[in-house]
Amino acid sequence: MTRAHMIADGGGGAAKIEISVDDITLIFKQIESILNEFETTIVPNVEQLKGCHFYTSGKAQKAMDVFQEANEKTMEVYTHYSRASTLVIETLNKMIEMDEAIAMQIFEGLDMI
Repeated sequence: MTRAHMIADGGGGAAKIEISVDDITLIFKQIESILNEFETTIVPNVEQLKGCHFYTSGKAQKAMDVFQEANEKTMEVYTHYSRASTLVIETLNKMIEMDEAIAMQIFEGLDMI
C-alpha cells in the first residue's frame, strides 16, 4: 500500500512534507527492532560492564576510563533511537488524524452525517 500523506508545516507557509505510509511504517519497524536489541542485549551487557572493576590502577587506567565513556556513548545512541521512535509515532498519529478528518469530510459531502 503506497499512499502518501501531505503534512503542512503549520507555520503558515506553503511548504509541505510528503510522507509515504510504507516508508514511515518500515522506519518504525526498524527502529523498534533496534530498540529491542538494545533493551534485550546491549543495555544488560553495558550494565554488567559498568559493575566490572577488574582494573583499578596502573598504566592502562586512562584506557579503562575511555572504556566507561564508550559505554555511556552507547547508551546515548539508545536514547536517540528512543526519541526517534517517539517522533515516528507522533507522525503516524498525525497521519491517522488526517485520515479521520478526510473521512468525515467525505461523509459530510455524502450527507451521511
